[in-house]
Amino acid sequence: VLMFDFDDSGYGTREFDVANTLYMVLYDTVVEDRNDDYRGFEEAFVDGYSTGSAEAPLNIDALPTFIDLRVNALEMWLADPRTAPAGIRTASSQWRHTLGQFVERYWNQARP
Repeated sequence: VLMFDFDDSGYGTREFDVANTLYMVLYDTVVEDRNDDYRGFEEAFVDGYSTGSAEAPLNIDALPTFIDLRVNALEMWLADPRTAPAGIRTASSQWRHTLGQFVERYWNQARP
């Protein structure tokens, strides 16, 4: 058995794991205003992942919902850093501002 986990070796759906990876790439492209880069990455990544897991197809339709949930979690943590993971709780105000800009841009633009 071969296990490959993109995040914290947590237990959950493959769709969440794939969506979390997409979210991390999406963060960079939204902050740097390079959405075309994201779309190319998303297509290649999902195609490659799907090819490697042909026995159990990936529910591609679930990915946007999981990405939305991840952005929503970040938004809630920024609103109340006491509930956030340590990386956000201890982040500089400048970094939290950048994270907030990502959240705002994500919700205000056409999401992938």
